[in-house]
Amino acid sequence: MLINKFLHCATDKGLPRSGLRYCRALVDTIVALYIAHIVAFEIDKEVSVDGDLTLGKSITRTTCNKKGYQSVGNTLCIQTKWSDSKVKMHTAIKQCGDQYARVCTLQDLIYVCANGGTDLVQGGMWLGNYLGVNVSNLWGTTDQKCSTTDYNFDGDAVAQTADRYYRCCY
Repeated sequence: MLINKFLHCATDKGLPRSGLRYCRALVDTIVALYIAHIVAFEIDKEVSVDGDLTLGKSITRTTCNKKGYQSVGNTLCIQTKWSDSKVKMHTAIKQCGDQYARVCTLQDLIYVCANGGTDLVQGGMWLGNYLGVNVSNLWGTTDQKCSTTDYNFDGDAVAQTADRYYRCCY
């Protein structure tokens, strides 16, 4: 049905001004649907936006609605406890991905520490930062807890086959 209306807009040159606006809106809608189909992105159905959504501004999340996560600042949700066991990096990536989240990155954890979540960062955790510069399969780790004044808790680059704890963020 949309295609038929689009073809009518494309072939009718004598449309009044209101008809042209309708055709432009129709073309924009069709292009957006086509791009969404090509990109084939997934939508996290557990995330919602409360209030008005204004394009061009940042979206802040006021609550984390996934069980086992807590809000840090107004934009990040982090697991309240780290993984139950040590796992290899690709297992951590898959387990976080299954929750529509990611393994927390160094940037995530600096934000957590700067916003009072110092008890959420421990040494021995995987970071979701790939460090494979000149050497493949190396990932970041933490080497100590953070404080609100010292964000130097990134540890060594470790092979993906090592076992570490992790936390998921979204």
